[in-house]
Amino acid sequence: KIVIVCFLSFGLTIAAFSKSPSNADIIKRVENLNTIIDVRITDEVQEQVLTLVEKRRRDAETILGRTSLYFPMIENAIREKNLPDELKYIAVIESSLIPDIQSHQGAAGIWQFMKGTAELYGLKVDKHIDERRDLIKSTDKALDYLKLLYDIYGDWTMALAAYNCGTGTINKAIKK
Repeated sequence: KIVIVCFLSFGLTIAAFSKSPSNADIIKRVENLNTIIDVRITDEVQEQVLTLVEKRRRDAETILGRTSLYFPMIENAIREKNLPDELKYIAVIESSLIPDIQSHQGAAGIWQFMKGTAELYGLKVDKHIDERRDLIKSTDKALDYLKLLYDIYGDWTMALAAYNCGTGTINKAIKK
């Protein structure tokens, strides 16, 4: 998924492709990014771009349509916390901006909080209410969590990876 993070950090450029981009087009766009994410052009990144532009174009367009609904509020929260704008794409990666989505593992909402993490950050999760699905509250807590991960790892790429797969997985990888 971290490859998709890199790709979606410039995901809004999908709409600019009227036809399938060449590898040179992809490389040029990635090289011109001004981003906090350590973006590396790999065969997998290029494959993901082509998949979204060709095979999943309709899905990508639907997701891009949802950005007009959700990004203004997320961008305001990001600005208020003085965090990098690219963090908004985590919600795209995690949930395709579908607020009521739930994963097979039990993560819920656009930020895909697990129950324990949500409760740790003060979100209420019980049989009557699930604040992981509350856009304003979950965004606030997700940004707090991302900031904490950045403070721990000192690097946004590592913080994004830890958000996606957990600090335990990242710490094991660092040890190796």
